[in-house]
Amino acid sequence: MAQLGWTTSFRRLPRGGVEASQWEELAAILGSVVLSSAVDKWRWTKLGSGDFTVSSARSIIDEHILPSSNMQTRWSSLAPIKVNVLAWRLAINKLATKVNLYNRGLDVPSILCGVCDYGIESTDHLFFGCSLAVDLMVEVGRWWSLDIPTIGSFLGWHIWFESLSMPKAKKDCLEVVFFALWWHVWNFRNASKQKVKLVLVVLLNAFIYVRFPYIVYPGHGIQFVRNDAKIFRFCRSKCHKNFKMKRNPRKVKWTKAYRRLHGKDMTQDATFEFERKRNRPERYDRNLAENTLKAIKVIDKVRSRREEKHHSNRLKGKVAKERKEAKKEHEQQIHMVVAPGAMAKDPSASTSKTSVKVKVQREFDDNRMEE
Repeated sequence: MAQLGWTTSFRRLPRGGVEASQWEELAAILGSVVLSSAVDKWRWTKLGSGDFTVSSARSIIDEHILPSSNMQTRWSSLAPIKVNVLAWRLAINKLATKVNLYNRGLDVPSILCGVCDYGIESTDHLFFGCSLAVDLMVEVGRWWSLDIPTIGSFLGWHIWFESLSMPKAKKDCLEVVFFALWWHVWNFRNASKQKVKLVLVVLLNAFIYVRFPYIVYPGHGIQFVRNDAKIFRFCRSKCHKNFKMKRNPRKVKWTKAYRRLHGKDMTQDATFEFERKRNRPERYDRNLAENTLKAIKVIDKVRSRREEKHHSNRLKGKVAKERKEAKKEHEQQIHMVVAPGAMAKDPSASTSKTSVKVKVQREFDDNRMEE
C-alpha cells in the first residue's frame, strides 16, 4: 500500500477490520492497472465510437425506467383523450393504486380494496377482480350478447378482445364501452376514499341507453363557443350549418324543438322521470343493481309502447282530414270535367273511321301507259 503512494493523501490510515480488508481488495484490483503517459480523456463505452450523445443516454435511461412490452398501445378515436390515457396507464400498470403507492415507499394505512374490502387494491383486482367491476362486466356481456370469460388482468382482456370476430366499427364501439367502464370504476374508487360506498344510478344504466352506432360520448364532434361562454354542441354538420344561417330551430320542421312544440313527439310522461339526472347518491348493493337493471328494461318497454300510442293518437285525425279535403274537392267539381267521348257507350264508336284513297298504284299505272 505504501508503494502506491495513496496513503499520503489520507487524513488517517485505514483502521483494521472491515476497512483494512476493503482497502486490500481495492489495492489488489488497482495493482494490475498500468497508467500510460497519454493525455487523459473521457470515453463513452455505450457507443462504439466512444463519443457521448444525449440520445444514447436517453435510450439507456428509458430502458431502465420505461416498461418494455410487446403489446401494442390501444388508442380509440371515439373516446375522449382522458379516457384513452387512463386505459394506457392501466395497460402499463402506472395508476396510483394502493399497492403501487406502497411499492413507491409511501405510507398507506391499508392496501385493501376500498370498494369491496376483500382483496388487495392492485390494478388487476380493481378493474377485473372487484365485485363492482365483475358486475359491470356481466352487464356489458348481457348488453352485447357476449360470453365474457373470467379475466384477471389487462393482458388477459387484451388477448380475449383480439380474439373476437366482429365488424371493425362494432368492435371499436365495444372497446370504447370497456374504456368507459374502467373510467367509471376509477372515478368511483376515487370517490370512495372515506369508505363511503356510493354509486350513481347512471353508472349502472349508462350501458343500457347507449345505442349502437351512435357515439358513446356525445358532444365529441362540432361545437361552438359563444362570447358569453355558452357552448353549443352539434351532432352533425347539417345542424351546424343551419345554426350558422341563424335559423330558428322552433320553425324548422325536422328539428326536435319543432316536433315537441307542435305535439309530434312525446314530451311529458312519467317514464322520463326515471332518466332524469339526480345528484342523490345511493349505497351500492348487488340487489339494488339487479332490480335497477330490471326496472330499466320494463320502463323502456313502457315508454316505447306509450310513444307508439302517442303517434297513433296523433294520426287519428288524418283520415278525417283527408275525407274533408276530398269532399271539398268534389264540391268544387275540379276533377268532374267530362272528357270528350266520355258519354259514348262504345269506346270504339267515339273514333270515326276515315277512308284514305291510295293513289300510288294509279300513278304508277299512268306512267306505264305513257311509255
